[in-house]
Amino acid sequence: APCISGEAIYPLFGLPMLSRWEALAVESFLLGLLAGRVALEVTYLGFDRYKSSQSHRFSGSLLLLAIADCIASVLTPWSAFRFAPYLRLLLLTHHSRQLRTQLATVRRVLKPLAGVGIVLVAFVCFCAWVGMLLYGGHSDEGSQKLPNFGETAWQLTILLTTCNFPDVMMPAYTSSRSAILFFGAFLLIGTLFLLNLILAVVVNAHKEQVE
Repeated sequence: APCISGEAIYPLFGLPMLSRWEALAVESFLLGLLAGRVALEVTYLGFDRYKSSQSHRFSGSLLLLAIADCIASVLTPWSAFRFAPYLRLLLLTHHSRQLRTQLATVRRVLKPLAGVGIVLVAFVCFCAWVGMLLYGGHSDEGSQKLPNFGETAWQLTILLTTCNFPDVMMPAYTSSRSAILFFGAFLLIGTLFLLNLILAVVVNAHKEQVE
């Protein structure tokens, strides 16, 4: 993605980046290819037949909006809001039948996943409440890692992935070794049981949809 030279908008890790005008040139070229495709379709089908198709009207509308957004970006500051990233997603989804099929499969898989998802959310909220009772505000753990319910729930959600383990428990663990009981129980139930249960539900539901 393009960004202003010297401004850390995206982590580039030393990779080369396009300047503003280079990015607009590439975008204009690709939009020109799409416009050429639409022109060929109109020539082949005729304008009346082309506009009678809801799919063609939607595709043409998205393309016109993308072109208008590209033109507007030339006339506005680089930091101005753009619709282009969202329009690109819509254009890709509209032109890719395979992607639309996969999205429909994901939508059908979400229904059986809802029950397990609610259980996981309830578990995290319950543990966040318990964490607030144990460490909220009156301990090093509460002041450094778990200052309020929202932050506690967020830290525990990250803990499900073990990304912040053991850092999240170190203030409490330094004060009392018994802190491992709370965090260890959360990891055992959340990571080893609930996440695996969600994975099993997703795989089973996806298998049923594919079959």
